[in-house]
Amino acid sequence: FSLPDSLLYNPTDSVAIDESLDPGMQSLRIEYNNQDKTIYWFLINSYPLEYNRILRITTVIKDILKSDPEYQSLPEPSGGYI
Repeated sequence: FSLPDSLLYNPTDSVAIDESLDPGMQSLRIEYNNQDKTIYWFLINSYPLEYNRILRITTVIKDILKSDPEYQSLPEPSGGYI
């Protein structure tokens, strides 16, 4: 809950070149003990510590979901797009 509400791309130079894929805006919403927090982020370059915290919490959430028997009983995903 201590993370800022948004983490935006801040170029470190007057000319910014990024050759990686841009996934667009990402978000994470957590509600706990009557507190509600939503974090939005785009390409992260100026917030490595905050981004690592987001990655850690999303990994924990994914691990919890994947361990649920109901999740495990779902069929394998098929199809998709790029």
